[in-house]
Amino acid sequence: MLDVFRRYLVLLSGLAVAVTVPLWLQDIKKVPKDELESRQAIRKARLALWNKPLTDGRCAIATAYFGPGFARLVRADKDGTAHYAVLEGGSRKVPMNALYQGDWLRARFGAAETVTLATFKSSAAALARASQLCPPRLRCLPGRPGCDATPPLDALPAMTGLPAASHLVPWEGARPVTWPSTGPAPASTDAMK
Repeated sequence: MLDVFRRYLVLLSGLAVAVTVPLWLQDIKKVPKDELESRQAIRKARLALWNKPLTDGRCAIATAYFGPGFARLVRADKDGTAHYAVLEGGSRKVPMNALYQGDWLRARFGAAETVTLATFKSSAAALARASQLCPPRLRCLPGRPGCDATPPLDALPAMTGLPAASHLVPWEGARPVTWPSTGPAPASTDAMK
């Protein structure tokens, strides 16, 4: 009788451990609700602040094309200048676009924090929003004080290492290339008979 009691006790304790371990692990992974809410509030406040048009300081607008698709408006603050970048190309046909865009942002802004402000159906809409956030009187143009004197970074050399003058045929929807003519057209076969 004592043997049966021990077996039931071991079985029940094993069952209790099996039920409580996942719950215990879930409690460890769970972020306290108030901490999660405070993080969300900080993120919303920062996004609301970054989505307001600038009233002072310097700003710049850059664009990068990674293929057709929607456009993403990204903001990064670097060296006291607010940079707005319109990244076009988010189609699902090219899953590597997200990595290319991240590499371009790191090459352009370094370790500066980047925040996606919005996603638009076209680059024209994203550029319109960027021009609202960065008014013309504050834009960095060559010779303006507070602007970096380095020329803007071109996406092609930064991402591929190729010179900017080389023209690549896009991989999607490429036009057929005609061969150059090497002289007069050959006579028709009827004339050869």
